[in-house]
Amino acid sequence: MKKQIETTLARNAYGELYAVNQFQPNPSTPQDCARLLAAKYLVNLAVKSKKIEAAYDNISRDRKGRFDGDALHHEIYDFIGSTVLVCLRATDGTRYGVKTLCKSYVLIRKHGRGVVVSEASKAVAAKAAKAKPTELGYAIAVLTGNAQLTGKSLEIRTGYKAVTLDTSGNPISVWDASPWPVGKPRIERSTATHNGGLYYYRTIEEVIAAAVNSDIFGPAREHKNLFIARVEAAGVEHELANGKLCVTKIKPIEIVAAII
Repeated sequence: MKKQIETTLARNAYGELYAVNQFQPNPSTPQDCARLLAAKYLVNLAVKSKKIEAAYDNISRDRKGRFDGDALHHEIYDFIGSTVLVCLRATDGTRYGVKTLCKSYVLIRKHGRGVVVSEASKAVAAKAAKAKPTELGYAIAVLTGNAQLTGKSLEIRTGYKAVTLDTSGNPISVWDASPWPVGKPRIERSTATHNGGLYYYRTIEEVIAAAVNSDIFGPAREHKNLFIARVEAAGVEHELANGKLCVTKIKPIEIVAAII
């Protein structure tokens, strides 16, 4: 198994990898975009050889907003060298929305001019992919017995984050007004140089002190009328100045206080 490598690709809350376009913050590099296309090529080879079912989407929506139909998605959770970890996610559209019916995971390996497909552990695949969200190859290494699903990246730390509220009362970022919905995790590659990652503090007292000193967002941002969210943090973490922590994954749990 090849050594795991850092990636600029992003992950959604389920673990699927996707490219961040150049018009968004922290875009994926052309090299990583090319790697993702190469991984999708192997998935297409598996479809052409009828070793996995082809993806499709028959879900439609009527004028009242009700969904109908079904779909099968191919979601890439990891890849390294000539091996790809894919989630086959079946969904169903109903009047209440789109729901996932089932998920299965497969490893697709290049073999000669074709591919070999083997089943991957459903209990481990997604957990391993999200354990190190900014690395390629780790989930595959776990599934093939070349790594153990352990380490600090799996630990969930509790902390606190300053946000503001939009006109509807929903938590949003003071920096760029991006949403911070309660109960929904966000994932972004963390760095020690403010070039990427998500920020929080270990204690409420540290958040308040940083707000008083205009240290949370820098002097160019307003440090009044803030709200403090209790959060769960996980993934690769860097400690910055004044107690601020930069991490790959944060999930707001509840709004616990306000800073006037």
